[in-house]
Amino acid sequence: MKIQSVNDLETISGEYSKRLYHPTGIKVNVGMASCGIAAGAQAAFERAKKEFNGNGNIAICQTGCIGYCELEPLVEILEDGKPRVVYRNITADKILDAVQDYREGRFNPKMILGQMHDPLGLLEENLQNPLTNVQALDAIPYFEDVPFYKGQVKIALRNCGYIDPDCIEEYIARGGYLAFVQALAGMNPGEIIAIIKKSGLRGRGGGGFPTGIKWETCAKHHGDRYVICNADEGDPGAYMDRSILEGDPHSVLEGMLIAALAIGSSQTARNGH
Repeated sequence: MKIQSVNDLETISGEYSKRLYHPTGIKVNVGMASCGIAAGAQAAFERAKKEFNGNGNIAICQTGCIGYCELEPLVEILEDGKPRVVYRNITADKILDAVQDYREGRFNPKMILGQMHDPLGLLEENLQNPLTNVQALDAIPYFEDVPFYKGQVKIALRNCGYIDPDCIEEYIARGGYLAFVQALAGMNPGEIIAIIKKSGLRGRGGGGFPTGIKWETCAKHHGDRYVICNADEGDPGAYMDRSILEGDPHSVLEGMLIAALAIGSSQTARNGH
């Protein structure tokens, strides 16, 4: 559908929130970021698709980096009214057993990293936790009790590992594009820049330069203005750009659109791979 208003976004969000949190049948999310693929996720994904293709009760889906790259391939399995469980080291020779065990209610702690306590994102505070009334699994830790995740709060990566990065509707279901539509419909560039300055948002390249100052400086320029996404992952071992681009690309696009409004640009470009 054509998106022309906040109401259009809310309609899409309502429909796809059900698919994210209350799927019909079993939903299998395979972590298909480059870290997962390097560990064998692609082969696991293809084997599951081949095995369960045509089974209307089991959907094999992709998602971004679930976060614990050392234990890739990571696979999340969920069904409405049942726990959301993340399995670890699920290569092609294990994927069918993982799905079948979940289907039959067998939960082997040796295969499982943890279970979800609340899958909602930062922009979904108005929604009720879909797992509130779900019976927890014994001997399976919640994610916040796993030492690696304990104390972590996902902000920039809030959608990675939760949505299909190729599905704009799932991004919208997590509050995506709402800020852009609101800015487009009722804010001038100065108001947008003021919000960004007040937020304290800074660059993440090392210098920590305030984003609002950057935008304000560009907005004062009288020539052509461009918004460029630096998509080059140039630092060895640095995954901050790649994880977002692989797992939540629409957040980058939305940020670029808002920046374009703020600085008065009508041109966008991409630099890198």
